[in-house]
Amino acid sequence: MKMEFQVVASQAGRIAAVHCKAGKAVAAGDALMVLEASQPAGS
Repeated sequence: MKMEFQVVASQAGRIAAVHCKAGKAVAAGDALMVLEASQPAGS
């Protein structure tokens, strides 16, 4: 059974790298992407 979940970031930024492919199963705790912050946190 395929399930979809929304992933929400805690800050603004851009996706620098994606570590998974569409349609592939992932496990809890897997890194899905690298997010580069637009501004340093707390600024």
